[in-house]
Amino acid sequence: MAQGVPETISRRPRFTLSNSNFEACHPDGDTSMTCHDLYNHLEEESDEFDGIQVPANMRKKMLDKMRKKKATEKVPLKFKLLDGQGVISGDLPDQSEEILLPEEAKEIAIRLPIEITVIPNQQTTVSNLTRLFVTGIQQQVEQLVATISRSTSEDANKLCLAEPRSFWSKQIVAHCICAPFPSGVEDQDLVSHRKELHLRYLVPLDRPQFRSENRFNFPGEGVSGGYLTNTHLGLSSGLEGGIPSVVYGTYAYHHYMQDRMDDSGWGCAYRSLQTIVSWFRHQGYVTRAVPTHQEIQQALVDVGDKPATLSDRDFGLDLRS
Repeated sequence: MAQGVPETISRRPRFTLSNSNFEACHPDGDTSMTCHDLYNHLEEESDEFDGIQVPANMRKKMLDKMRKKKATEKVPLKFKLLDGQGVISGDLPDQSEEILLPEEAKEIAIRLPIEITVIPNQQTTVSNLTRLFVTGIQQQVEQLVATISRSTSEDANKLCLAEPRSFWSKQIVAHCICAPFPSGVEDQDLVSHRKELHLRYLVPLDRPQFRSENRFNFPGEGVSGGYLTNTHLGLSSGLEGGIPSVVYGTYAYHHYMQDRMDDSGWGCAYRSLQTIVSWFRHQGYVTRAVPTHQEIQQALVDVGDKPATLSDRDFGLDLRS
């Protein structure tokens, strides 16, 4: 397998900003445009104005408001890499996690998945941003090739692929860590690999930081599932003599009436448990989904705390096996 940077990356890679018509080309481009200016190129989401008939001037005001809101909140921006023919690389078909190599094969072409996450300053120029992308891609290609080579060394007839994962814990490091992982391998089988990353990046070993659940995700993606996260930030209890407590890490806020469940007036314990479990998921301690009301109720039935047939007050579930 030849190491190095693909031709389309080493020459003039182009990056397109998702949900816009903006393209950035390295090393060319407007040297004065900043990352903050990119929000001005965002268009409305596909369903932003669905079913709404508004005048053109009002539509423009709504769009400008949306852009300013995203810029103020520093909503992450997505870019996709375009190859030499203008094809978005992320739209290529998926490959299996393993490729069987014929004995006579001397070389093979594979698609390497690339995922680069950078955390620039709002005043970082777009030209410098593309430099960060290209440098990250070059490093990641080399890391992916090395990981694939190590995973394949045990079986010369089988090519075990790898995938990149991005991690960013504000409490640990100020930058995002992008590292390759063997594809299709569970976290429990990657203990030594994850420990190596802890030592390489000087990350403490007292809690998980490189499990699947610790991956960086855009808002609405990943383990949060679209729920609001860390709702305590920026709020004040207003209680005289109250003592504020700081929550380490991230949690998803589960509230009454969510998930098509009418639990108004009785679901506080269920929602509190779901919120607590979400914290363990976000920190990477567990991988199973947040339990539903039915699953929580079934657990209470199993331990004998609730009868198998519940009344209407218990939201009318029949949990008899």
